Amino acid sequence: MQLHQRLSRGLISSIAARAVAVASQLVTIPLMARAWGVDVYGQYLTMIAVASYINIATLGVHQAAMAEMAIAYARNDRQAHGNALRGLSQSVLAVTLLCVVVQIVLAYALPTKALLHQGTGGGVHYVASNAIFLIGIQYILLANIGVVTNAIAALGHYGEAQAFDTIRTAIDSLCLWSCAIALHFGPDLTALVSVALSTLTLALAWRRFAKTAPEGLRLWGGVDWRAFARLWEPTMGNFAVGTMFQTVMIQAPRLILASVAGGSAVALFSIIWALLGMIRQSFEVVIHSMTVEFAFAFGAGDKTLATDLLALGTTTAAGFTAAACVPAIALGPWIISLATKGQIHAQHLLIGVLWSGLAIYSASICFLAALQSSNQSYRTVWPLFWRSAAFVGLAYAMTRVWGIYGLAASVVLYQGSVAIVLVTGTCRAFGIRIRDIVNEALSLRSIKRMLDMVIKPLLKRWLPNPVRGSA
Repeated sequence: MQLHQRLSRGLISSIAARAVAVASQLVTIPLMARAWGVDVYGQYLTMIAVASYINIATLGVHQAAMAEMAIAYARNDRQAHGNALRGLSQSVLAVTLLCVVVQIVLAYALPTKALLHQGTGGGVHYVASNAIFLIGIQYILLANIGVVTNAIAALGHYGEAQAFDTIRTAIDSLCLWSCAIALHFGPDLTALVSVALSTLTLALAWRRFAKTAPEGLRLWGGVDWRAFARLWEPTMGNFAVGTMFQTVMIQAPRLILASVAGGSAVALFSIIWALLGMIRQSFEVVIHSMTVEFAFAFGAGDKTLATDLLALGTTTAAGFTAAACVPAIALGPWIISLATKGQIHAQHLLIGVLWSGLAIYSASICFLAALQSSNQSYRTVWPLFWRSAAFVGLAYAMTRVWGIYGLAASVVLYQGSVAIVLVTGTCRAFGIRIRDIVNEALSLRSIKRMLDMVIKPLLKRWLPNPVRGSA
């Protein structure tokens, strides 16, 4: 499959995945609250929170293994590819088997009535325990489905793997709605049906991988554990970098504002950040569709492809951010006031300052994706750690002096320092120069390449052919 086909299919599947996820969330909450009642649905969400630790237990080894497999595939190194694949499947299996034991303890040893604030009705404790256990089993199955879909993506079929996950998400949502509304099932029987569907999905994914994989590439068998041990360094690097971003960029500002300015300032910052997050998600869809291509470029040592992808991703993200600048700053206060029924008022200047931080983020997110896709993000852990620690201290001091505007300014400074680390780290990892990326982006060749390789194939697929129509 050619590059433009992989990019176009990856982009289509990424857009579809984001649309399905957003639509599912928008529809599920009111439907389930009406079918089960707010209390029972809240208890169901609490059960999901208890079971979701399984995702943390794998530490994101899927991403590191997918990158390693894609790099080995680009180098035509069948042995390294097989080691990464079998090591991933066996390690995830070992982690999930351990999680089964922990899940049994959590489900049947925890005081579920107190945890869920349930009444003392007959059989309520038993039903809740079964639901917690079955939801945990479903998460375990999803972790193993991720092994197979990542293996498919590493073979260059990222769009197909993403489409598989999108279809699974849609079916899970339909199952949840049908069980609760049409069949009047409770959380326990609904979770049982979801487990059955996840088991079927795992079997179908495994069958698809068997048809896609090159001859001799197996999910199970002997593995060189010393070779696979190399995955844990980038795995911990990806986990650390992702955790730092989530903690420092989302939780730390809220805690600082809560301690200095109170809850109203936290609400104001959170709703502006959520508004800007919608812009961020729009260009992240494009970046995510390039992840496997970055791994191929790194594995093959193709500096030209890496430069083109970085210029393309950066230009696309910057274009989305720039296009949203005027609407976000001009209409942001009105949107926020309307959404909160006049309870929260935002200023144009505050939105503008935080938007500038988003602009810096958009210029660097493609470099973070390249580092993670090439398993080189571990090189940035310590530089990012020290900058994150300095940001917390600086943000606290600036917030005490200038309030929420001081916090917003510190966010911009932090994003700038992080961007320097990500850009220089990526250039060193791929052996390319910043000047080449900038020249490629400013020449607009990357935009033309985006049109030729992605947008035009999409238009040809979705729009009718006028010549053929007139015939």
